[in-house]
Amino acid sequence: PGELTDANNRAIALVDGIRENLRVLLVSGEPHAGERTWRNLLKSDASVDLVHFTILRPPEKQDGTPINELSLIAFPTRELFVEKIKDFDLIIFDRYQHRDVLPILYYDYISEYVEKGGALLIAAGPEYAGENSIARTPLNAALPAMPTGEVVDKAFYPR
Repeated sequence: PGELTDANNRAIALVDGIRENLRVLLVSGEPHAGERTWRNLLKSDASVDLVHFTILRPPEKQDGTPINELSLIAFPTRELFVEKIKDFDLIIFDRYQHRDVLPILYYDYISEYVEKGGALLIAAGPEYAGENSIARTPLNAALPAMPTGEVVDKAFYPR
């Protein structure tokens, strides 16, 4: 209204709203069959850049192996959870328990990452309700619910 022409009210622009690749950090708390499923699923998509670490032995199982050698290559915790955390689109904790592999402060960084829009997926079993649950760390601020501590071991029937 009040304009001679609306031709100059439009512009054509190319907008790229999706990054080329989805960057995923997968941290597996212990070797198990589901871990391979996660890895195969994420690796099967060429648009996913996967960084994966598996904790081969929890620190409480003492066999003389130093804590910094509990993965096949050194677990660069500071680099991943402090310096480069913003580079990831998704962080997955797969059957991960807090066993002093990650310093407690790093859970604060992960919580802040989620508050600022980062995605977090926790794939857990009964360990999530246990005393070493990552829900009992500062990460709990970013979680939608807390475990009750009760594990129900029976068949599920939808209503």
